[in-house]
Amino acid sequence: MQSEELKKKADDLRNDGKTQEAIALYKQLFNQADSAGRVDLAGHALQMIGVCWHMENNWDEASKSLEKASEFYLEHDDKKGAGNTLRDLGIAAMSAQKLDDARLYYQQAIKQLQADFPAEYGITLAKIGLLNLYEGNINEAKHAIADSILVLESAGNWFFLSTALIHLAAVHAQQEEYRGALIALDRAEALYNEHTDEPNTRRFAQIWGGQAYCYAELHELEKAHELFHKAIEVITREHYPVEATAELLRDIRADKTIQKLMQV
Repeated sequence: MQSEELKKKADDLRNDGKTQEAIALYKQLFNQADSAGRVDLAGHALQMIGVCWHMENNWDEASKSLEKASEFYLEHDDKKGAGNTLRDLGIAAMSAQKLDDARLYYQQAIKQLQADFPAEYGITLAKIGLLNLYEGNINEAKHAIADSILVLESAGNWFFLSTALIHLAAVHAQQEEYRGALIALDRAEALYNEHTDEPNTRRFAQIWGGQAYCYAELHELEKAHELFHKAIEVITREHYPVEATAELLRDIRADKTIQKLMQV
């Protein structure tokens, strides 16, 4: 199997939540690509092995694989690959509640990305904003995410921009600014509707679940019920590991939405 074909098959398995099958193919891809001098594909394979372990909420394996990937990229003077992998390390560290480690990884990512890769730099700023939110620093969170949105709008990266908007919505929701959260989520959804025709993705579940939570808090329960049903339908159709599904349900505050809906 050619390396590009192997990459696509592994990526599809990862996106379908079949992480162990994906890891097996990524290992094949690394050996094949490394032997052929394909730094991009070999680095991608190492990085995605770490991402798969993160999807299974296995910090030890995720951090080990992602550290290996970042070192590989740096050895080959690939700042973009190294920066992206360091950001993935930050994301994994946040999931493992290692917030100090997450900040260090994000700072290292910024050093690799800021000068030459605006889109990747912008989404890293958004992740720093989300970290600030987790730490209870609301103003710092808003500023970092606002800065990231400006950078991403200028860079023209709709996918990263939609992610930053979802993070902005989380900040608004934390402050009980539910209309502001809905504005951000509606804009994120519009970007997805404009650029993709495949709604059965984790990101749509995040958006619809977030909208449902906001409408439930605003006592607009009919809208909340409809959107929550759409989100849960997507989640149950996906094949994500149990740990990843649990994290997504926490992100959309499913428990709080259900409590509101049960009061009807």
